[in-house]
Amino acid sequence: MTKYDYQYTEELLENVCCSPIHIEKENTGLSLDAVMTDALNLYWCENCKHRGEFINWGAAHSYPALNVETYAIGEGAYLWWTAATLGIDDMILIFLGYIEMIDKGVA
Repeated sequence: MTKYDYQYTEELLENVCCSPIHIEKENTGLSLDAVMTDALNLYWCENCKHRGEFINWGAAHSYPALNVETYAIGEGAYLWWTAATLGIDDMILIFLGYIEMIDKGVA
């Protein structure tokens, strides 16, 4: 059994990306190997580490509610976890852009 089989052991799951994008047919060739762990102890591969950066910013700022363009996220770690693991890349990237503006004091 490899770490890419559907029957994961707990040991193998510790270093496998948490993003569901790997389930999509066009992304099955992407590596699942984790390159970072975020503040919620979720693992992220190279292609998905922006999701971990999103979580880390949320943790550092007590997981605030955000509302930008067509996307919104409620306050709290659970909602941020849900957005990071299940949200589409466009949403995460828009939030990260908004977060960058917040950090620069222009939002």
